[in-house]
Amino acid sequence: DPHPHFGIAAKKIKIIPNKVAVSGPANLVIEEIPTPLYLPFGLFPLKQGQRSGFKLPTYDMSDNLGFGLREGGYYFALGEHADLLTVADIYALGSYRVSLLSSYNYRYRFDGNLSFEYSTTKVGERYEVGSQNDKTFFLRWSHRINPNVMPGANFSANVNLGSSKFQRNNSYDINAYLQNTLSSNISYSKTWAGKPFNFSAALRHNQNTSTRLVQVTLPELNFSVNQIFPFQFRKEIIKPRWYEKIGASYQVSAINRIDFYDSSFSFSTLKWDDFQNGMKHSIPISANYNLLKYINTTFSINYNEYWYTKKAFKYYDFEQAKLDTNTTTGFFTARDFSFNTSASTRIYGIKLFKKGLIRGIRHVLTPSISFQYRPDFGRGVYSYYYNTFMDKNHSNRRMSYFDGALYGGPPDG
Repeated sequence: DPHPHFGIAAKKIKIIPNKVAVSGPANLVIEEIPTPLYLPFGLFPLKQGQRSGFKLPTYDMSDNLGFGLREGGYYFALGEHADLLTVADIYALGSYRVSLLSSYNYRYRFDGNLSFEYSTTKVGERYEVGSQNDKTFFLRWSHRINPNVMPGANFSANVNLGSSKFQRNNSYDINAYLQNTLSSNISYSKTWAGKPFNFSAALRHNQNTSTRLVQVTLPELNFSVNQIFPFQFRKEIIKPRWYEKIGASYQVSAINRIDFYDSSFSFSTLKWDDFQNGMKHSIPISANYNLLKYINTTFSINYNEYWYTKKAFKYYDFEQAKLDTNTTTGFFTARDFSFNTSASTRIYGIKLFKKGLIRGIRHVLTPSISFQYRPDFGRGVYSYYYNTFMDKNHSNRRMSYFDGALYGGPPDG
């Protein structure tokens, strides 16, 4: 304002235009009245818009960690599209936390947030009961892409993963402290304009911080073909022939997953056999016909095929008195199919009355009949099942070689 209501008055001031103003001893002036609030010196940024600078810490006092400074650091103005904030906590008894937080935004393209935190929490000495020295981390990533960037495709990410004890040791938010499940999802999907194809890929992570069980899926793939009529060769069809009514679709799914406890996981001991993986192919075929003008019939065949790298044989070990599992690795296949058909029609009837309030009754009967055929995949040429003892009393049970597999296996019976 031409006549400001308040300000800082100093006898010596040096100004660097559009950068900074530096002053010597100064005091606060309100309505032209000097106050006893003095500053030994002053640094006043004059740059407009985004700018780098220090973030002052706050004081903290903890019974377990001692005196500390929290969330002090430096803010980096990386440009109009991104920034970076580095902050740290440090305590007198040896605990500390370092955080990197970044936001980015390309207008009409994509935007997101990324943060990584690492902490060392030290409580007590090693020889003391109840002491702890935890090294934990936490990673968060959120990414969104504008649908107009890749027409027909989409990519998104929402990652929340870290050590099970991180929130318990570092968070002051009661909701984060009590949260015992973490999940992540990085996904990509693609559709082709004018074509019946669909594709999706995902990386997933689920974590229970109470049991410390972690489940990681890398990757999960899906490809599908919408229903097509493979025998329709003519471009313009007024009255289709019987084989031109046959429709079919296709879907294939593949998963590679590993389950582990974060307290015992190590990349140095990781082996391919630690992963669970499988692939499933599905081909449904169907056709609809009208018989004798009044009977609607449906025929369908469902075919599934399973590919696995493991199969299991469970048996009861009478010497150890426990149920044991013998796992064989390799390439194993299984398949199942079923045939279904149904027929239905409608019968209409009308009864009219010459007298009374009710002048007539109209009724509809919808009789239907269906038939399903599916062979026993546990016997004969299939033999995907076996009989085994389950306890010392020789209790017998029929089980599948693919029991517990990601996609299961052919149905029993």
